[in-house]
Order: sequence, then structure tokens, then C-alpha cells
Amino acid sequence: MMGARSRATVANRLSPQSEAAAKRIVAKWYSHTAIPVGHIELILTENCNHRCDYCFVKDKNNSHVMSEMVGRQAVDFVLAQARRSPQCNVLFFGGEPLLEFGLLRELVGYAQHRATSMDAGNKLSFSITTNGTLLTEEMARFLREQRIMYLLSVDGDRAVHDAHRRLHNGGSSYDLLMARFQMLKHHQPWQGARMTVHPEFARRVHENVEHLARAGINQFIIGPASGVMWNSAALRLYGRSLVRALSWVHEQARRGAPLKIGLLEQDLGSAKGAQRGEWGCGAGRGRMCVAAAGKLYPCSKMHGVGEAREPWCLGDVWNGITEYRKRALLLSRSDQLRPKCRACDIAGECVGGCPANGLEATGDAFAPTDLDCSMNRMLLGVREEFAEFVRRDREPPRVSATQHIRPIS
Repeated sequence: MMGARSRATVANRLSPQSEAAAKRIVAKWYSHTAIPVGHIELILTENCNHRCDYCFVKDKNNSHVMSEMVGRQAVDFVLAQARRSPQCNVLFFGGEPLLEFGLLRELVGYAQHRATSMDAGNKLSFSITTNGTLLTEEMARFLREQRIMYLLSVDGDRAVHDAHRRLHNGGSSYDLLMARFQMLKHHQPWQGARMTVHPEFARRVHENVEHLARAGINQFIIGPASGVMWNSAALRLYGRSLVRALSWVHEQARRGAPLKIGLLEQDLGSAKGAQRGEWGCGAGRGRMCVAAAGKLYPCSKMHGVGEAREPWCLGDVWNGITEYRKRALLLSRSDQLRPKCRACDIAGECVGGCPANGLEATGDAFAPTDLDCSMNRMLLGVREEFAEFVRRDREPPRVSATQHIRPIS
């Protein structure tokens, strides 16, 4: 019988081809036993026609473009995972993904064909995050016909939006987007916006929600800009303005307006302490990012931290997930990984900070930054204040807080 030392000696003598084959066998076994990936973010390109100063993709690189071969392998990867997952969502991301619209169109067709042959067509869905300034009638029609929901990156009125989301040549991106807005509204009546709040405009969140709602935005996903300095005064102003925005949307919805704010919706009705034992945003668990060259990372934001991301590469689209120990850390809910959280008085009300922020700031994906902790405390106050507002408002809204409207087919 071969001993451990002999087995190790044989393993060390494996040819590169045999070692690669062994890795594929283990990866296949792992893909049938570990938590499946039901959502992938495809970075079609790292290039962009904007130069947003808070973007987490620091270096816009027009040579980092996903090939059709890599894209197809990525689709095959997530569809294989879909055998054990209730969903299979492909998010087209960047950079600006519409710079590679031809590739996007090709991958949609390929994924639909493959999903049908694998009896997974009912699970497959697509989405895209875009700045919207490249959208044409042809693109909008294609997205509608394929039922691809898109999220527009827009921060508010012209002054607020253009302050940090300028075009690469310095021009107004707000004007370009608004020039297309009625055409976009025609093809996709339900319009969603990703509002990034810079501390410079923290006090104006409610004003910008109202401005965009009047322009035709229906759904708002609001989040703070990362990688910039937030002081305690800006955090307080942000919290107050969020409460005003939430209250205004609630009142409008009560009158029948088709409006929704994605912020805090899952938390508002949760019991005290409901988050205890939970951690993280799902990065590296049920969702992953595929870089242009085909490497797998926990999420697009972790991919955006530059060289610091490499220790968190989890594999690639050809061999699947091969860094099992790293994935196990992301899957783990043990508080031993997070001593800062373990000793925290709001551990039962919080799922921790952003792993990408921690990785960039401290080199530790499991150590929330001080800003993340301060932001979470502020948001807990917002949640409590808005929940009290809703309790006092006895008339329920006519539009469900969780209602989604799909594009017209």
C-alpha cells in the first residue's frame, strides 16, 4: 500500500498536463457539492466613455476587452452551476458594457441557445449596468425584446451628476443621458437608477430623488461613494436626507405613484437581531465576477482594487473554482474571521463591511473599515427613524414596496 510520502512523491512527478487534468476533475467534483453560483458579472471591457472620479475601476484600459471565447466559457460556467441553483443571472458590466454591444448581443444568443439545450431556459435572465449615454434606439429595442433590465448610473440633477460623472473629454454626461431618456422610457417604462452619493452632496439626496422621479425614474438604488473622505458631518447630513427621500417616496407611492427605493427594503421589516450570524453581501458565494481575461473573482468591486485582487482570484472559466480554501473563507459565517465584528455591539443588526473596501484599505477582506462601520451605524438610525414614520402613517401605499415591473414585450 502506498504511504503518504510515496503519494506525495508521485504527485510531485505529475506532468503539467496530468496536473491540469487532476485539477479539472477536482473542480468538477467541487462544482457538484459546493454552494452553486447563480449570478455572474461579466466585465465585457474595462474601458469607459466616462471618467467618474469615484469609480472603483481605477485604470480605464481599452485593451482589456473580453473575447467571445471567454464570454462563452463564462456562460457555460454559470449554466453548469444552474443545475443546482434556482436562478441563473448574467449581469453585463464594465467599464461601460455598451462599448461592446456586439459581444453582448452574441453572448445573449449563445446563452439562450445553451440554456434551452440544458433545460435551464426558465432560470436564465440578463441585466446590465450602464451610464446610458451610448444607448441607441436599436440597443433599447434589443434590450426590450430580450427582456434585459438595465440600471442607469445617474446621481441627480445636472450640477450634482456632472460634478463627478463627466465624459472622458470633460463634457456633460447628464445632457447626453437626458437627451435619450424619452426614447428609453418608451422601450422600458420602468426605469431604475443607481445613485452614487458623494459627501459633497450628502445633504441633497432627497432633492435628487425627487428630481429624477419627476424626470421618469421609478426605482432607486442609493449608495455612498467609496474611496473618498466622509466625515461625521457628511454622514449626519446623508442620514437626514435619506430619511426625507424614503418618506417622500413612501408618500408618493401611497398616492399611487410607481416609485420604489431599494435601500433598506429587506431590513425595514426585520426583527431586532435578525442579522446575527450573517455576514457579507454574497460576493464569492452565490455570485462571482468574470474578468475580461476569464479569471474568477468574488465580485466586480474586488476585481477593481488592482493588484490587491490577485490573492482573491478563485479560478477561471476553463477550470472553474479551483481556490477551494479561499472560497471556503467566503462561504464561512464564523465570527472567528472577523474579530472586530465579534466584539461589536450592533453585530446582530449588521452584516459587516464591504470586503473590497477592507481589502483596499487594510489588505484584509474580513476587516470592515472605520467608514463602513460608521456608515452602518448611520443606516441603522435611518432604518429606525423611517420605520417610525411608516408606523405613524396608517394608510398603506397603493404600490407594493417590493413590486417590480418588467419591460413591455
